[in-house]
Amino acid sequence: MDSDKLHTEKPKDIIRRMTRDAKDIKNLQVEQDLEQFSFFSNFSQPVVDEFVQHFRENGGKFFPFPKDSIYQALAQFLQKQKYDSLVALTPNIHGFLEKRGIPFTNVLQSNEPADAVITFSDMLVACSGSVGFTPRTILYPSIRNLAKDIIVMSRTRCVFANHADAMAYQLSLGENAENGIVEFVTPKLILDEKGQPIYTPQDPRIFVFMVQDDL
Repeated sequence: MDSDKLHTEKPKDIIRRMTRDAKDIKNLQVEQDLEQFSFFSNFSQPVVDEFVQHFRENGGKFFPFPKDSIYQALAQFLQKQKYDSLVALTPNIHGFLEKRGIPFTNVLQSNEPADAVITFSDMLVACSGSVGFTPRTILYPSIRNLAKDIIVMSRTRCVFANHADAMAYQLSLGENAENGIVEFVTPKLILDEKGQPIYTPQDPRIFVFMVQDDL
């Protein structure tokens, strides 16, 4: 799959590929809901296409949406997953979860990994398909060992060509920067003896729900 594939694929081919990418979500209805609300379009920035390619190749789950439907899709995803423990690390999403009656906490309970955490990242790296996290956005030193599923909210404007560009952005925040403390995590696809994916808090499944700024 080359970097221009998302520009040349026909809509039916894109839908088929997105369907295959979502098959290991544990509830089939979740997959159908995501397909219903996800917006299948070409990105205007090749750097976003490159991130999507590498992120998926590494085992990440990527779903793009226009701004007016991303929260509806996210709510249906969380409701169907029925996580026993969901930790919302991003404060501005608390109201959204409360309004829809989705149970959550804002901290890990007794230092035990949760089923899932939901957070925000403003540093996605195209060349590696990595997601950047800082204590400013996740409130913990590392995203690892927090949960088996990591749900990341982001935007197309948060995609950088390489790690150097992402770090330059981080340092440009001045007083709001985390002294350059950034953890870049790349999805890792680990299979068991039967060829089924294995996800653990150390090597979590990573979902990216992305707002398409160009829509």
